[in-house]
Amino acid sequence: MKKRILATLSLVAILLSQASAVTAQTGIFLTGGAGFGLVSAPVQNTPLYAASTFASSYSYSNLGAAFNGGVGYQQALTQNFSIGIEAGYNQLGSASANVDGGLDPLSFDIKNTAWQVLGNLTYLWNSGWNVFVNAGSAHVTQKITGSLGSLSGSSSLSQTEFAGGLGVGYQFSRNLGVNAAWLHVSGANNSDLTSVNLNKVSASDTYTANLVYTFPLYY
Repeated sequence: MKKRILATLSLVAILLSQASAVTAQTGIFLTGGAGFGLVSAPVQNTPLYAASTFASSYSYSNLGAAFNGGVGYQQALTQNFSIGIEAGYNQLGSASANVDGGLDPLSFDIKNTAWQVLGNLTYLWNSGWNVFVNAGSAHVTQKITGSLGSLSGSSSLSQTEFAGGLGVGYQFSRNLGVNAAWLHVSGANNSDLTSVNLNKVSASDTYTANLVYTFPLYY
């Protein structure tokens, strides 16, 4: 009887250890997340501009909401390594400035969005924690609306730029995982009024928390 009990307990222990071990998966995945984005825009020059035009008040920010969604394919190379590709939509953030009163009241808003394709390399520990890097391209659309004095207008610019980043995540099961990620999309460094390039989209950085759901192709 004791031998049977010990054998049963040993079998249960083996099954539990196998069930709790998480390995790299091959399959199709859906991902989505939200956070914040920083857009390179000359907003920090707003106080100087406001002082030079004798403005009564001003406000500015280059921090805006960011969110993303996509679909991809992941291929397990070993139990710990996998590579993949993902396509999706990303709101990269926004920037704005407002100067009220004074000689030349000013207002502008910049909003960057992108359709992107990224390749990724992931290392997964058996505990479920993972780290990853990704790189690819993003087709960025930058929309600007603004006014200066009595003049107002809007413009839109679209360009394809390099995109790359990294992140850390946790895999709860074969299907469900979460991660925190940083993504940089290249472009003009328009943070300084003396070097603004209106012929190129502004660079951006997003920081998001994401949910990933995988449909494994093999069990």
